[in-house]
Amino acid sequence: MEVPGSNDIICDFCFAMNPQGAHICEECGAPLEGKEAGDESDQLVYRDLARANLQRMRGDFAAARETCLSILRRYPNNATTQGLLGDICREQGELGQAKEWYAMALDVRPDDDNVRTRLRETETAMASQEEALRVKVAEVPRTGGRWFVAGLAVIAVGMAVGAYWMGKNAKPNPTAQRPAPIPLGQAQTSTATATEGPDTNPEPALTASPELEAERQARTFLAGACQLSESRFLDVELDPRGNVWRVTLSALPTDDPTTLVLQVLNPGLDGDDAPSTMSVRLVRDGRLLYAADGTRQVRAARGTSLMAAADLQNVWPSGTGASPNQPPPSNPVEPAPTEPTDPATPAPNPSEPGSDTAGN
Repeated sequence: MEVPGSNDIICDFCFAMNPQGAHICEECGAPLEGKEAGDESDQLVYRDLARANLQRMRGDFAAARETCLSILRRYPNNATTQGLLGDICREQGELGQAKEWYAMALDVRPDDDNVRTRLRETETAMASQEEALRVKVAEVPRTGGRWFVAGLAVIAVGMAVGAYWMGKNAKPNPTAQRPAPIPLGQAQTSTATATEGPDTNPEPALTASPELEAERQARTFLAGACQLSESRFLDVELDPRGNVWRVTLSALPTDDPTTLVLQVLNPGLDGDDAPSTMSVRLVRDGRLLYAADGTRQVRAARGTSLMAAADLQNVWPSGTGASPNQPPPSNPVEPAPTEPTDPATPAPNPSEPGSDTAGN
């Protein structure tokens, strides 16, 4: 294709600029002016083409393939080399690749009837192979049909029996259920009464207390429900006095504190068997980063929706408390609970007579 206003010719395949009068593309070897130009391209690689064809006839297909590829590295659109590669693939039984090489050769040289004939023969051979395979597959059930059906029935029965036996003997997965709250008094460990004389009984083996086992189950449950690594849960403490869970979680630099806390609270407080209150603390580099509480009552009120940042309670640091630039304390102490007083009842004055706190 000639360039308007210029004597250069653009290759239709690689779009390289070629000087006026050129018959083949200097970049890819594609013909620029018809079939005669393709013959001129073949003359440039005649020796390599002859060597590749000789290697093919001797049965050295690997060497013939490599020789053809070396030609295509210099002239990627040499149609004769592409057709020769199609012959090599077809003789090796690689009909799919042979079809692709023939099609590429026809794209460069569409009027090559010889390559077109070889392409049709390859397509016919591929269709015959597919038909033979289809007939072979269709005849499989006819060979020993009764034994085939009987074998399938035996396999099905064996799989059913195996599934029943595995289901009957399977142990419950601790990650699939929430640990039950610890009743008061269960934490007490039995102590043996002292007896006179030397103690001949061996010491009993140390076993995990109910609190430790329940906390381990709670850690596993939260890791699975929140889709977080169990190693990020530094501590899970279960307080049986008020069915309260205190969770200490390792926060990554990329974590948003509020989002991470809600990721723990939403599944942790969901359900009738959930704790009444869950307190989550985020720690990074040994220092407290963020803390917030959530309740089962608020979670249940949301229904199918999830708790949001506005549902969090006792958030630290709060908006009016420590500023974001102020580093959090390394070991904050929770304030001691105080009993509410009636504002209508004045506090007793120790100096008044009759007061219980008056001095004698």
